[in-house]
Amino acid sequence: MRRLLSCRRGTAALEFGLVAPMYFALLLGIVEFGFQMWTRVSLDYALAQTARCYVIGYVDAGMGTNCASLSGAKSYFQTLATGISFANGALSLTNPSAGCLSYHYTASWLIAGIMPVAVPAYNGTACYYF
Repeated sequence: MRRLLSCRRGTAALEFGLVAPMYFALLLGIVEFGFQMWTRVSLDYALAQTARCYVIGYVDAGMGTNCASLSGAKSYFQTLATGISFANGALSLTNPSAGCLSYHYTASWLIAGIMPVAVPAYNGTACYYF
């Protein structure tokens, strides 16, 4: 019995087993936070460019860009926000006042189930006057 109690083999594996879940949760949380920040910055950039395009009524048939209408602006917005999923009506684009566009986007988690909170919803407004 004394020999069994003094044996130290396997302590590193036991310590790793105790610390690993917290380490991986922290690591995945950092990745998720970075992804959500990238999503927000991409949406804000796309909105600023789309507001400019919408206000001047830019149309380029060769590139397939038609910002003369709100639906065309929404299509242009989705083109600029590459890498972001707009499935199931996650995006709504509105024109609250002259020269302005607003969006509401319901995001999704990169790693489903890792965060114990509701999925974020982003709102933004961009105005362009010339």
